[in-house]
Amino acid sequence: MCWRKVGVLALLAMAMAFVHADYFVAEACSWGFGILFVLLFFVGKAQNRKIADKWLEEAEPVLRTQFSYTGSSVENGMGLLEESRSNFKYFCTGRRFLTRFVADLETIDVGLHGEDVDPFILGICKKLGFTALSKIFPELIETAKQVPVKEVPESMWVSTDCTEIPKAALTHSIQAVIIFYLKGVDFFNVSSHNFLEYIVITDMNKQLIIGMPRTQKHVLRVRFKLQVGSKKLDVPKALQLVFALVDGAGATIKLSPNAKHSAIKRRLKIKQAAEALASAQEDTGSLNDRLIADFLLGQGYLESAKIIEETKDVGHLVDHELHSECQAVLKDLQAHHTDKAIAWCSQNGSRLRRLQSSLEFHLRLQDFIEFVRAHKPLEAVQHARTYLTPLAMQPEKQSLRDAAIGEVQIAMATLAFESPEKCGIEAYEKVFAMDRWLTLEKMFRKAFNDVYGMHDPPSLCIALHAGLSTLNTRACHLTRDTNLKARLAQSGARGKRQRREGEEAGDDNGDSEDESEEWFKSLTASEKDDSANSKKRKYSRAELPVPICPACSEVGSQLCTGLPFAYHPHSRLVCRVTQSVMDEHNPPLVLPNGRVYSKRGIELLTQRSSDGTIKCVDTQDVFSPTDVKPVYIL
Repeated sequence: MCWRKVGVLALLAMAMAFVHADYFVAEACSWGFGILFVLLFFVGKAQNRKIADKWLEEAEPVLRTQFSYTGSSVENGMGLLEESRSNFKYFCTGRRFLTRFVADLETIDVGLHGEDVDPFILGICKKLGFTALSKIFPELIETAKQVPVKEVPESMWVSTDCTEIPKAALTHSIQAVIIFYLKGVDFFNVSSHNFLEYIVITDMNKQLIIGMPRTQKHVLRVRFKLQVGSKKLDVPKALQLVFALVDGAGATIKLSPNAKHSAIKRRLKIKQAAEALASAQEDTGSLNDRLIADFLLGQGYLESAKIIEETKDVGHLVDHELHSECQAVLKDLQAHHTDKAIAWCSQNGSRLRRLQSSLEFHLRLQDFIEFVRAHKPLEAVQHARTYLTPLAMQPEKQSLRDAAIGEVQIAMATLAFESPEKCGIEAYEKVFAMDRWLTLEKMFRKAFNDVYGMHDPPSLCIALHAGLSTLNTRACHLTRDTNLKARLAQSGARGKRQRREGEEAGDDNGDSEDESEEWFKSLTASEKDDSANSKKRKYSRAELPVPICPACSEVGSQLCTGLPFAYHPHSRLVCRVTQSVMDEHNPPLVLPNGRVYSKRGIELLTQRSSDGTIKCVDTQDVFSPTDVKPVYIL
């Protein structure tokens, strides 16, 4: 692009008439740049054509065997079309489940028969490139969700709107090719590179593809990185991956009736929302519903979360099945059983080893302790030989191995005592303490979050703390202290009054009905006062009510504990009368009672009064316009 601009400037300079001798050097340089541009243009065009022909030479044998007909503007050849000097595409047709095959040097786009393919979305891409990919395929965020798939490396995201899809789509042959291109090393230990960027199969593509009909919506797109060092893409193997995906999408990926109905229902709802141009408030509401449902799932309230998922239709945005599995294992541990936890460790053994987790070791150690507690020494020794010793030697770090071996030695030493939990040695009694089960629950929850990439604390807490940290100020801190002291004083006074009234009621039962009625009225009045105070905050120097912020509320004050104060290097004052920001064009003015309003607000208050005075909207005090003074903020 840079050389193209230089060439255009050079040609313009060559077209100018240089009649003065001082312009000879400029004219010579312009001619030189022009000639260089022309040479680079034709040389680059020839090189690009050479690269395209070489790509075609490698791909043509495979394409001819895979397609029964090839449409082309070139007679007796594959569909090579030159869109520009640096952009070439290949067009093929005539395969089952396929309407159009469009390939260039990086991307392969395939149109699929809509009536032959169930509505589904499957995306596989690098984690770092998911944001960029979601701009091309917005449905990866709108409809699909990220799911863990064992067959795909952890550096990649798998997004789908149905958990049945990865199991049906990722056959063994497709897994082999994907791993070949992702990990950089094939099964024969031949060095390679991670050419593959992403794979997307969708029926909701919103961006048109050059060379494909406008009505085409079922699209399979695979993108490769061709220029990776000195290595070349294995074109036949890449095409075989695409063909396998085409056949799999058309023939094997068939959803169950319930999953298909759910997918169609969600798509219809998304389409209606798009046509109705849903407001940003509704989008925020769905996000809040998802965060709340995810928080309830993490805390173990599965039934409450299920109600939100069904009423707010956010079930496809949360991992209900994963959390159900987690809660089942936690309940099993609370019942002092390790069977389900050990089974979960077996299913996720590879990821736990990569995370250097010691969860399985401690579960097996707990089984050993239970054997000793039940006075079964032979079973305990056999269990230690089978599980404890191999698991203790498994960590790569020497410090972790030493710690595990030390725990095994302490556990084995308990076999020498008849009742180790009452032997009087603290190290052995600690091993048999029942609070070890609580430790196992915490270890499992941490390992579960690490394996599936879940947040701890939950996303809802992170969002709340992030929002409150922008509002939390030192004034809020002082207000919270003042409100806390006021609530304590009110509760103490109310308690004394209730006790005094109770004693008087015991002395005179005849007036108990009247006194109970008076007590009820006073209690109701105090509750109203508390309710009003919860909606207003009071400064310590002047008991003047002002609207609160979330950080000053009773609930928000508890969440703000430990949060840093917000960084506000520049103050922004908002007038309570006009609701506009005060600046140099609308400067702030202060009344004698300390209330600050903007200049326009003061003028508006003056116009409202009949005698030209200013009535404060907060304190209802009346002042003369001459009492107003300007405010300067440093």
